[in-house]
Amino acid sequence: MNLILLAGLFVIGGVYTLPVKHDSGKPPIKAQHNPGSGVENLIENLKGNDGDIKLTEAQIDKLLEETENPTRSKRQASTTDNKWTTVSYYFDDASGYTDDQKDLMRAGFNFWRDNTCINFEESETADDRIRVAKIDGCYADLGMNGGEQEMSLVDSCMRIGIASHEMAHALGIWHQQSRSDREDHVTVYNNRIKTGQGSEYAIKSNTDNYGVPYDYGSVMHYEEGASGPVMEADEPLHQKTMGQRDGPSFNDLLLINKHYDCLGICTDDLGCQNGGYPNPADCSRCICPGGFAGTLCDKRPSSTNAEFCVSSSISATTSWQTFNGSLNRDNIAGLSTESCTHWIKSPEGTQIELEFVQMKKMNYSCRTQSLEVKGAQEMTMSGYRICPIGTGIVSLSNIPVITTLGNKAILILRNSRGTFGFQVRYRYIESNNNGDCTDAFPECEGYAANGDCEWDLPYMKDYCSYSCNFC
Repeated sequence: MNLILLAGLFVIGGVYTLPVKHDSGKPPIKAQHNPGSGVENLIENLKGNDGDIKLTEAQIDKLLEETENPTRSKRQASTTDNKWTTVSYYFDDASGYTDDQKDLMRAGFNFWRDNTCINFEESETADDRIRVAKIDGCYADLGMNGGEQEMSLVDSCMRIGIASHEMAHALGIWHQQSRSDREDHVTVYNNRIKTGQGSEYAIKSNTDNYGVPYDYGSVMHYEEGASGPVMEADEPLHQKTMGQRDGPSFNDLLLINKHYDCLGICTDDLGCQNGGYPNPADCSRCICPGGFAGTLCDKRPSSTNAEFCVSSSISATTSWQTFNGSLNRDNIAGLSTESCTHWIKSPEGTQIELEFVQMKKMNYSCRTQSLEVKGAQEMTMSGYRICPIGTGIVSLSNIPVITTLGNKAILILRNSRGTFGFQVRYRYIESNNNGDCTDAFPECEGYAANGDCEWDLPYMKDYCSYSCNFC
């Protein structure tokens, strides 16, 4: 929901380039063909903005220089050299934002303030500032460009996740599906991309991802059909994870904190658990992966509103048991998103099997009603999102049994409108994962065979312990 920092383009319209290696030295990614007819088409796409990103003429020039001179250094190609010291913004009075709309946008902006070392202020007199206005759709200038720059948030953009998404662009961030390692995780069908939107799916080569893994649940990821049915997740259960706009993911925050050099601010080891780390905005508490809460990330989050759902912890046994969860709302548009978190736990040295039976739902999108399932991958990663098409009782028989890596499964319901619930069967089995020794990604076996356990020790120790026999 990691974010992407621009450093050039991997492809130009109609031209294949040679494969490049990941910054971490992982095996080459496949060449990507971007529809178009050469540099002229690329210019046209860029000047029409990269979806919701508005580029300056200078940024376009830098992109074209990188395209024409691929050996130039990353620093020269980057449009994110200038970072904000303090992000100053103001709401344009002429746009007529209501107080509720301003509060919602502030919540989206302040999520970054409250979880990074970046300062935010409202000011229309600061030398460098963002004018937030109802201009045309949802978009933002990329990075800090100096002087006054724009962010457009019209009425249809009034969602915390959209406001935080656009502010991430203003902080210098590209879309998740533009990462240089995108093709290891997502297949893009170029023949389905609408004319003039090719640049939205073009891979930005040499992007600095700071070792943060690709996150299907990044708030910067497009949904599968944001411009038609264009993208397919290599992990089928993550197909609906793409495109969430509830807010920045754990890895989105991690990338911003690395890019803005925030992680060295907190010097004391708090003992954060479950992959959390000290919050540079408040070193007395940890930033936690989704599904965890508390000062040290060792608690289950409370429900956002106990009137609709009460979070719970459930113990699994070796026999199949059934759990029914629900989070029902009035069938009225414009309600806030409420969430509820359930933990299913089992003894140490075991794994949990989840067999999803059915859902009771309205025929709304995944951004309105969804169930996130965590535990089958590292807890720092976004979980699978389940939100089938249909109204009423919808069978989930097409979803395979999900087995957790360890002895905990996390189920997060989110709903902003209508009836929503699910039924799951669960039990635990003896672990075959050699304790907590696991790989974060299926590619780890290939990385190890390539000799990366020695060549890239820090990365492999963090993400590929099992394949490298580190435990």
